[in-house]
Amino acid sequence: MFRYITFLMLLFVISCGSSNKDDISKKEQVSSHKVSLAEVSKVQVPVLREFSGTVSSEDMVSLSPKVIGYITRINYTEGASFKKGAVLVEISSPEIYEKLKFADAAVAEADNAISQGELGLKVAQNQLRQAQAQYELAEKTYKRYKSLLASESISKQEFDQVESQYKVALEGKNAAERAVKLAEERINQAKTKKNQAIAGKNEASTYVGYTRIVAPFDGVLLEKLIDVGNMVAPGQPILKIGSNKNVIYTYLSESMFHKVKVGDQLEVKVDSLGKEFKSKVLEIAPNIDPATRNFKVKLSADKSLPVGAYVNVYVNDGIKDAIYVPKTAVVKRGQVEVVFININGKADMRIVKTGIEKDGKVEIISGLSGGEKIVVNNLDNIKAGDILEG
Repeated sequence: MFRYITFLMLLFVISCGSSNKDDISKKEQVSSHKVSLAEVSKVQVPVLREFSGTVSSEDMVSLSPKVIGYITRINYTEGASFKKGAVLVEISSPEIYEKLKFADAAVAEADNAISQGELGLKVAQNQLRQAQAQYELAEKTYKRYKSLLASESISKQEFDQVESQYKVALEGKNAAERAVKLAEERINQAKTKKNQAIAGKNEASTYVGYTRIVAPFDGVLLEKLIDVGNMVAPGQPILKIGSNKNVIYTYLSESMFHKVKVGDQLEVKVDSLGKEFKSKVLEIAPNIDPATRNFKVKLSADKSLPVGAYVNVYVNDGIKDAIYVPKTAVVKRGQVEVVFININGKADMRIVKTGIEKDGKVEIISGLSGGEKIVVNNLDNIKAGDILEG
């Protein structure tokens, strides 16, 4: 019996000692922190609606060849800048070079024909002058003998001989005149052939020029759609190029149609690059797409933004009451964001949902209602129930 009572007394002493240790341990877990506090208040802020947008070149075009051939050179890499008139791509087209060679030969042949024709014309003209002189002499003699025959001063036989010489001279003159005309016609035909040959040469030269694709404006190579050695045909896109000036295109819902105007400054964020800036409205589509109920808006863009980058565009859609707190007041605890409120000198942890960040402050969507006093610094080691000094 005595041993049983002694055993119970030992259990009681051990139990009391254990309880005291737990109390001491709990007291040791409560910490004291010197902090700064800020009172939560509601402010009126713009209601910003978020829309997606894409960075694009203001002038973006696909280039296609006008001839069939093989790509021999691509003179710029993707992302490289170039000047207007720069040769971007070179194409080999043997058929076109053959046409130019043939046209050159045709022009040379026509030139030779003209030279030969001009030489023949000179000969014909000399022969005509001689024939004309012989005819004039024969005509004078014929007229004189005709008068003499009338006065019976010569015989009929003598007149017939002179008349025959006159007719021969006349025919010689006429033949010489025909020869001159024929020589002139040959020259004109040769000149016509030359003009046709020149037209063919100009056409061939034009197509030779098409074997070099040149930049229509100062810009940048956005995308290569072919490689050296590829065969290309007219109308086949081979390069995408854009101007050096970037813009942003976004599509706003029709409810925003009368809430934006040209010249407005809209907030733009590029999360992937950590950039935020103001963008000016440059153009607004006059019509709403009946299929999507959206309308297109063009905005200015920073040159440093890469073409194709995804951005968020924020448009003012009225005023609302909102709560903003210093960004330093919000900390992560596990997978949630929390703030600590001062309640009678002790820290009370509140889970919050945050919104947009701006100027070192963050919007509190839920978790605070206004009027609370929150801790804004030294939050790393604070926990619920800790003593706050400040």
